[in-house]
Amino acid sequence: MILRRYGTSVQSVDPNFDSNALTEIGFCQNHERSDPADEFTAVWEWVDAHELVTETEGSVQDEVEGRALGDLEGQLRQLESGLGPGEVLVVENKQESDHPKTHTHTVAVENRLHFRITVRPALRVGVYRKRGGRGELRRLRLALRARRVLAPLRPAGHTALPTGRGPVVRASVRAGGTALLLLLGATSACRFERRPDLTADEPVTATLYRPPDYPTTPVEDSVHGTVVAVTEAFAVGDGARVAQLTTREAILIDQENEVRWTRAGGSPLPRPLPSAERGLIWRMEGSSFALLSDGVALYSCLFTASVTAEEVPWSAVESWILVRTEGGWLVRYLHRSRGLGRSTPLP
Repeated sequence: MILRRYGTSVQSVDPNFDSNALTEIGFCQNHERSDPADEFTAVWEWVDAHELVTETEGSVQDEVEGRALGDLEGQLRQLESGLGPGEVLVVENKQESDHPKTHTHTVAVENRLHFRITVRPALRVGVYRKRGGRGELRRLRLALRARRVLAPLRPAGHTALPTGRGPVVRASVRAGGTALLLLLGATSACRFERRPDLTADEPVTATLYRPPDYPTTPVEDSVHGTVVAVTEAFAVGDGARVAQLTTREAILIDQENEVRWTRAGGSPLPRPLPSAERGLIWRMEGSSFALLSDGVALYSCLFTASVTAEEVPWSAVESWILVRTEGGWLVRYLHRSRGLGRSTPLP
């Protein structure tokens, strides 16, 4: 059995290695086993550690990536099949800091491209075995449960993260003009890579838009990464890349340019906010982030414009709704509006 930690619990997982997914080296919860993390640490002891790496080469990139991921999964399955009685494998890479990724190295050989795929950092897995006998295990479990019951339900000064029910979130959803509540029921056959802890003791700003240098969480960073990737695809008009980073029913709206893009509609893509054109520069003043549910996020950005280093009374707001899938965050909805009247020339 293969296990991985998600927040305050340790869950059983199956490998989900797919070269076409945003998270190529992923794991899918199979719900066969779930233990509180503190209980797992007390009941199981570390026995051995393994670092799995791979390197493949070839002239067709997709095939090379597929072989690399297949080799890595084969090594993992071989370790799993070699476990002794009462032993399990635990994936020890942290999603937010050292998750393994494929890296492509391209060289030209006799007028043809040659690809070498490596994985780094290494996929780290540990072998764990249950401690002691049944009597000791039962004593440890009872002690841990008693400690959890006696512990305070919420530390002093605790401030909960926004849950999507506050006035700011409702206003942002209404501004999109679409019934986004359907997204709250979005589910997946596979549990997510890392479930955010909505009761975590983290600071919350009282302002609508936080400055760009405001500290962020790993969940927010992963959402921002998808937004940046879609924006870069807008810049080069890459519709295939946008389709890869959006859900099947995605709607992308640029209100001032009267663009409404869907996969089936054949409409042009929204254009990125122009910069360095006629001296016009858009600068992001701040952003806001909220989790509407375990797998739905609202991300909003405020931009202001300047012309030849002078501020002008133009602003733009982008509101993004993203849903989390086993392959990563995908865009479900985008609404962009600019603070310009019809009589004012559009930048």
